[in-house]
Amino acid sequence: MTDGVPRHHWRTLLSVAAVALGLLAVSTDATRSAWTAGVVGGTSTARSGELAFSHAYQATACSTVRRVAGSQACSASLAPALGATAAGVSAVDTITNYGTLGADDLKGEVRAASCAPVKLDNRVAGANPLLPRYGATFSPTGGPMTDSGFVTLDGGAPGGYATSAASSTQPGGSLLSSATVAGIGVWFKAAPGTTGPLFSFGTSPANGTGAADRALSLDATGKLRFVWNVAGSTVTSTASGYADGLWHFAYVTLGGLSVLGLGLLPRIQLWVDGVQQADVTGALLSSFSSYPGHWHLGYAPTSVTGLGTAYVKASLSNFVVLSSGSIPSGSTLGKPTTQTAFNTATSNATDHWLLADSGTTTFDDTLPATMSAPCSKVNISWSFTGPAASPATDTPLSSFADNTWRQVGAPAPGASQVATLTIRRGVGYTTDLSGLRLHVPLSHRAQSRPVDSAWTQTFTWSGAESAVIG
Repeated sequence: MTDGVPRHHWRTLLSVAAVALGLLAVSTDATRSAWTAGVVGGTSTARSGELAFSHAYQATACSTVRRVAGSQACSASLAPALGATAAGVSAVDTITNYGTLGADDLKGEVRAASCAPVKLDNRVAGANPLLPRYGATFSPTGGPMTDSGFVTLDGGAPGGYATSAASSTQPGGSLLSSATVAGIGVWFKAAPGTTGPLFSFGTSPANGTGAADRALSLDATGKLRFVWNVAGSTVTSTASGYADGLWHFAYVTLGGLSVLGLGLLPRIQLWVDGVQQADVTGALLSSFSSYPGHWHLGYAPTSVTGLGTAYVKASLSNFVVLSSGSIPSGSTLGKPTTQTAFNTATSNATDHWLLADSGTTTFDDTLPATMSAPCSKVNISWSFTGPAASPATDTPLSSFADNTWRQVGAPAPGASQVATLTIRRGVGYTTDLSGLRLHVPLSHRAQSRPVDSAWTQTFTWSGAESAVIG
């Protein structure tokens, strides 16, 4: 290993005579670690060279070995880890040339392939996914049931959370309501000492102000608390210790109970792992609230929960909402062991977010008016020194992310080129866009001059970590 580059390499050598005869010489050294291919220079002399580059960014690095051509998928992101601000947030990437081709013999380019908000799919209502925001990681497998996945929220400030794309009106209840009108459930896993909301419902499509209720949270003792109307009526589990690092399934039903002399009163039942933890009948006038709003995963206003944080550090799976006259009871739903069994038990769900996504699937359907065209309202600046280039200068992501390669030059052997990527709130930006995870696959490539596709090294950042935070 020399200068961070492995000794193993592919070396190229092609003579003028070989070109004339159409022959390709192939290395057969003892290590079998090298092969040769041709590059034709502007003279009649033989020429050889190697490509090798390294990117150092976000406390990590991504590099290629000395070889002619290849591609490298890189982790983390070239974009800032923080959400966009009015003044802009920046991240620095240092590109070092470990190869042998000089700057005049190289062509450097960058590209943004596309831009769209990331989504968490809805199994039964495809037009209403959850839109993850800020710090979230995605696990398509390894969830609480066989064949299930999960999403992990970081509990920051603001922390990772998700909001439903579409607005809905949850069923209300009064003294005239009968039968069960709603069921809401989620799988969760939280470390000891964790407090915070698992889900809630509110008028804001983000983490803004407005009415909010139907909030289930972990309190300081590990108990589950459910706030079931905007008046702050609360139900608390009788058992504690659910913040224990294990998977649990919490399920709440909202219904009516006939009481002699009073008529039908709202009734709340809270179940955990198929065992009833609370069964409470509301007082007169404490009916269920009904208003149009959005579901929130991992977020609820502190004014509603009474907690010191509006976010939670936890893993969550299978967030399900049932709004009909006939829903599974807590004991019937229980604690299924397979994803298929859970899907069957919740077959009449209104919304069912499996939370088993890759973090790279995007949403291109209708968003609330205050969140429309998010990529046009977040701007990118991308500047380079050594050599200098500016492929983007306060340009809307919707314009820059058009899959076009833009030239940025390349550093000389042993030298580095410094790139600064800045994200800023643009024209039309609203706070309802705050923290949206925008999937913007970025690439950098170096090619020999004259351009030869066989002499190209390409770096790509396209995983879930590579999101631009709006």
